[in-house]
Amino acid sequence: MMISSLPPVPDDAAFARIERDLFAKIDATGTVRAAHHRLVAVGAAAVILAGTGGTAWVTLATQEMRSHTAYCYAQADANSRFTQVGSPSNATGSDGTPVSLSAPQDRFTAAVDNCAAVWSIGFFESATPPKDDGSTYAVPNLLACVRSDQVPAVFPRDRSDGLTDQEFCRDLGLELSSH
Repeated sequence: MMISSLPPVPDDAAFARIERDLFAKIDATGTVRAAHHRLVAVGAAAVILAGTGGTAWVTLATQEMRSHTAYCYAQADANSRFTQVGSPSNATGSDGTPVSLSAPQDRFTAAVDNCAAVWSIGFFESATPPKDDGSTYAVPNLLACVRSDQVPAVFPRDRSDGLTDQEFCRDLGLELSSH
């Protein structure tokens, strides 16, 4: 019995053509994969940059916060216990009409005054909120530095450390307030 329906055996030229076509497909697939990997890498970089930009945007406090609030710290350490205080930007009477506030203070002077009030009621004397018993507590020397979000940060300042105010703030990773 003779099998006459078998395909012809390819010659060397046909093998060369098949090999060339196969390598062309492999190269095309590799190029597609490389392009895909580049696209994924570019997309990831864009997400990281957008996230970093978003973080930078979030770390900038609003003008209202920069002008009317401050952070009061218990120690000369930016990682110490703190509270946030503020001054009203406007006030209204019981009838809803605007009430004139006293002449606006420099924001750093107001920050130190507000933090002095926190110290005077004994806020930092214990871990629990102070009792409203009329007691007053000693207020240490206070210094206003500027946080990276431009909100004042007020610290107790022991001047026996030999540092200038600018060095004191710099050692905390902050800038000296410019008032």
